[in-house]
Formats: sequence, C-alpha cells, structure tokens
Amino acid sequence: MADISAVRLDSVRLEIARLRGKEVVELKRVSLYPVFDVLLEGNECVIARFECDVTLDEHLTRRMFERATVYETLRDVYGVAVPQIYHIQPDPNAVGLPWMLMERIPARDRVKSAASRWKKLGAREKFTL
Repeated sequence: MADISAVRLDSVRLEIARLRGKEVVELKRVSLYPVFDVLLEGNECVIARFECDVTLDEHLTRRMFERATVYETLRDVYGVAVPQIYHIQPDPNAVGLPWMLMERIPARDRVKSAASRWKKLGAREKFTL
C-alpha cells in the first residue's frame, strides 16, 4: 500500500472545493493506490492522485506535466477515454504530497472507448501496437 500519511485530507478537501467551485461530499481512498475518489456537490466525481515516490528533485514537476501531456494526446489525438487533468500541484507543501486533480471516467466508458478504437485500427496499426 502506498504511504500517503503525509497528505492533509482537510487541505485536500479545501483545495478541491476551491478548484471546482463545489463542496466535497465524500473523499474515499481507492484500494492500495495513492488515489482518492472524490464526490462533489451535484454528483460530480473527480480523482485526486498523489505522487508517493517523491525524491524532491527537479524531475518530479517534469514527470507530472509529461503524464498530463500523454493523457491529453491520447484523448485528443487518438480518441482514448482518459481523464482530463484539471490541476497539477508538484509542490508537496500544498497538501502534504504532490498531486493532481482529474476527471473520473467510469470503467464502462474506458472499456467502450478502447474497444471502439481497436475496431477502427487497421491490421498494420494493430501490429505496431
């Protein structure tokens, strides 16, 4: 299980409410991962994902923004259902660990998107994957 004991959940709640403009109704850890399902007013669901492998170096910020760029490319260029990134905070002082806030996509939508994309690929594209 990832150690997220440094995370100040009260600060996370306040920061998410500020960023999304809605109160946090529920904040629930997802299994063993450094991820929380967040339910906001109006039944909006988002994900708070924390970076636990923090070696406070200059590469952490770059890695976090690269991940966001990969997600954006997969979604916008390839039509893959990946979450939109709403916020990236590489500074661990903000809430205890570096983190990002992202859209929550139901599993059924991710599976449907992947299956649809796979069917559209030609044999050559499938082979290169």
